[in-house]
Amino acid sequence: MNELILKIENTGTTTVGFGEPLYIEKLTSGTWYQIPYRNLAFADISLGIEPNSDYEQAVPLEHLDYQLTEGNYRIIKVFNVNEDESVLGAEFEIKE
Repeated sequence: MNELILKIENTGTTTVGFGEPLYIEKLTSGTWYQIPYRNLAFADISLGIEPNSDYEQAVPLEHLDYQLTEGNYRIIKVFNVNEDESVLGAEFEIKE
């Protein structure tokens, strides 16, 4: 597996703003731990998803300073609606 695809859907009535940064965490013994990146910088750009639209973001795994193994993970991303900021996560599982 070389990359993950994060699909973001806006089912609301307002445009949702966000940037490129995202973080991957692994659940270990009931606690989420952030997986560090190795030599990666995200572009400082603002993106948006109109109501009833979606956006796909590739998550290249070669930039992680960790080999994903069997277990539970989540992708964390910051979103903005109007002036409000929300941090959301999408969980996924890797099985061998």
